[in-house]
Amino acid sequence: MVNINEMREEIYRKIELLDPTKLKLALNRVNILKEIQDIEEENIQN
Repeated sequence: MVNINEMREEIYRKIELLDPTKLKLALNRVNILKEIQDIEEENIQN
């Protein structure tokens, strides 16, 4: 499984290299992956 925190840190390291459109897409991807991870963790707990 993708480690969301590691991915987020990598994105933040590269933030200054991204144009605003690419930055928005990257952050949206992280948010979507985090939501998926939360759902998977909730399903495991149930």
